[in-house]
Formats: sequence, structure tokens, C-alpha cells
Amino acid sequence: DSYFCKNDNCVLVDNFLKHFFIEFPDENKNNKLYILPVRDLTFENITYQYNCIDNICVSAYCSSNSQCLYDKCVNNKCIHNKDVSVVHCTYVIDKFLGMEKTPSYMHCGIQDGESCNSNKECSSKLCKNQIC
Repeated sequence: DSYFCKNDNCVLVDNFLKHFFIEFPDENKNNKLYILPVRDLTFENITYQYNCIDNICVSAYCSSNSQCLYDKCVNNKCIHNKDVSVVHCTYVIDKFLGMEKTPSYMHCGIQDGESCNSNKECSSKLCKNQIC
């Protein structure tokens, strides 16, 4: 489990790597659906096209900044915007007990797949080759 926090509101996402959208309340307390930023190149091949169920169609393509969680749409894809205050919080695995991993504490920072300079910047506390 992990959380995205924006404007003092935090939303639980059970597995954000499988989700393309997240819902946050706007300034009027109405829920608004946002597109999450592209996390890696494999997303390109998964599904940007429209998906329709019972004549309701959705797409992970954006056409305006306001559709994106980080308020930045470039070439029809939502990307990270360092000027917008959104953080990703997740449990950091600190210890191994036998074969089982034990989450020790929650850390907030940059989400996986985004650029970084140090481990402490990343929600996972792992910055490798300047990518969380």
C-alpha cells in the first residue's frame, strides 16, 4: 500500500504501479479524477488507447495540464512537475525476518520512476542511476 498526498489530502492506492488514475478532492471538496504520471517505458506498451466498458470510455492520454495529478501534460502524457507539491508515501522495508520482508516505517518523497539525486528524496529511499 502507498499514498499520494496533495494539498493536505492523502489518498490510499493499493498498488499504484497498476493504476493510471487517482481521485482527489478539489478546492470545493468535489472528487476529481487525475491521470498519474508515466512511470516507465513499459507503460507506453500497456494501454494509452481508450478502454470502454458499458459505453464508458477512459484513456490515460491527457489533453490539458488540469487532467494530470502533477498539472503537467506533455505530448499527451502526464509527467512529473517539481513545481507542484505532490508526494508519494510508501512503506520502506528495513529488515528481513527469515524469508519474509517486514515493512518498518512509511517514508514520503518522489515516486518510483522519477529523477532523483539521493536516496532520501525517493519514497522508496532508493535512488539508482538518478532514478527512484
